[in-house]
Amino acid sequence: MPSQKKVTVVADLQDKAGRAKSIAFAKYSGMDVKTQNELRAKIKEAGGEVIIARNRLVDVALNRPEGLGEMLQEQLLTLFSYDDAVSAFKALKDFIAEKGLPEIRGGYFEEKVITTAEVEKLASMPSKPELVGMLLRQLQGPAYGLRNVLEAGPRNLVYALNAIADKKKAE
Repeated sequence: MPSQKKVTVVADLQDKAGRAKSIAFAKYSGMDVKTQNELRAKIKEAGGEVIIARNRLVDVALNRPEGLGEMLQEQLLTLFSYDDAVSAFKALKDFIAEKGLPEIRGGYFEEKVITTAEVEKLASMPSKPELVGMLLRQLQGPAYGLRNVLEAGPRNLVYALNAIADKKKAE
């Protein structure tokens, strides 16, 4: 019979997993408390959360998907990305580039277990605000082009008249 504390932890993890767009697992051994707190702050700023819980409880909370048990073998932290699927992963990737730790072990995205390479691929994708900005630039492009075409006639006429005026002044 599981203890009340474990039941509470599993319920909390299930709630977090239900709200998360994606989840990553990273090996945190070798990180001191100060570095862990820095990581938590960076992830929180990116719209995510870092939790350190027993791997068995994480496995139970995620309904034991195939392949997750093999991944959850070491001291792992669990990263939940709430705002969008990639923002917290990007923050984790940047933190790893800066500090060298933690080491990504895999993740959980769209009801399936993903590999380290897939987590890194997600981290390299543009975030939702970046995608919105790219879409807006693409939508505004034709309007700018049309404006330039419509302004070209009067602008070229002004250039021609100035050239004629300069030529007459020179004579």
